[in-house]
Amino acid sequence: MLIFKNTRPKWALICAARLEDEDFKPPAYDKNDPATHKWHKTLYTKSRDGQVKGAGWTPEGIVQYNDYVAMIHNFRKEDSKNKCAAHIKMHELVRSRRNVTGSEPPRKRQRLTRKKVAEPVYVEVVEMSDDD
Repeated sequence: MLIFKNTRPKWALICAARLEDEDFKPPAYDKNDPATHKWHKTLYTKSRDGQVKGAGWTPEGIVQYNDYVAMIHNFRKEDSKNKCAAHIKMHELVRSRRNVTGSEPPRKRQRLTRKKVAEPVYVEVVEMSDDD
């Protein structure tokens, strides 16, 4: 969710441009050309921040991440009080969409093994002549 929210403005521009021109590609980033900046702008990552190659999370992005983690934690805590009703319902939904009917999970796939090759059968060929 956070990655979607982070890159949404950038992809909104790119998608709108691609609707007009199917072969459109955003221009490469050039720090001296402000016209290229809008195609690479994200909300919570900056190419110069952090120790991750390509982009690091800003403090606002980390706050957003922590908020999402807290929301998920609170949801799971409430769901466990309700005997995991939401989890069970989602589990049933996924099983119905994938046409899984049994209560047992499908058996594990067996590891492929090399089949033993039967030894070749040698047939002795005896030449017979009319003279014998």
